[in-house]
Amino acid sequence: MNDRRKKGCPNEHCIQHINKVKNNAEIDYCPKCGSKLIFVCAKCFSEIEDIDLRHRICIRCKTEEEEKRAKAIEKGKDIAKKYVAMPVIGIVVGIVANVQKDVIKKGTEFAKIAADSILKK
Repeated sequence: MNDRRKKGCPNEHCIQHINKVKNNAEIDYCPKCGSKLIFVCAKCFSEIEDIDLRHRICIRCKTEEEEKRAKAIEKGKDIAKKYVAMPVIGIVVGIVANVQKDVIKKGTEFAKIAADSILKK
């Protein structure tokens, strides 16, 4: 597995640190000032621990990423509810309209039959 972690220069006066230049994990010393490089967050350039090959971002960036993901999932659920509910509402309204038409039609037929029977007597 390739080591995709990033290293950065800890020397605050070095141009590499000022510009937040990220180097590959294989490089041990800063090419500009010669300081020993440290592992940095792949997103915000803050120092992180050397835990394992998968540890690439700091806790703060990971938390922000998880919050964004949860927000996006909730928004997706809300949108899905709206778009699923709209056709169902349309179907229900259509059924109700058809039932109303049938009731009105049956009622007028019943009224005609009743009127005809009264007139015949």
